[in-house]
Amino acid sequence: MDRIEVYEYIEKNRDFLFPNDTYSEEEIERAMLCIPQYLRTSVESLRLKKPSTVQRISVFPGMLGVDRFYLGEKGTGFLKYITLGGVGVWWILDIMSAKSRCRTYNCRKILEQIQGLDGGRKQNYK
Repeated sequence: MDRIEVYEYIEKNRDFLFPNDTYSEEEIERAMLCIPQYLRTSVESLRLKKPSTVQRISVFPGMLGVDRFYLGEKGTGFLKYITLGGVGVWWILDIMSAKSRCRTYNCRKILEQIQGLDGGRKQNYK
């Protein structure tokens, strides 16, 4: 992808990606610049999860860990389920961090997709 396409993709999906606690905008940009032009559609076609949806899930069925399962965190989802949201404390903390966790999940999915396109070679895009 060229810089303009990467910039347009990031701007179009900014609410789905940033801010988050793990990945920087520069890291995602560098990773996306590494993929060949003919493979860009596989990254652009990724379905990103909406942070507002994750926050709603955290509020209502979140005490049972549904928000964690939705983001692919099966282990912590199960622990949250059997402890009823850490007796409510974990549940409240997850409500406050839901959007950031979703954005981190989306960035991770993009990087995993790029690494998969790159033949599975681990690269450090930092």
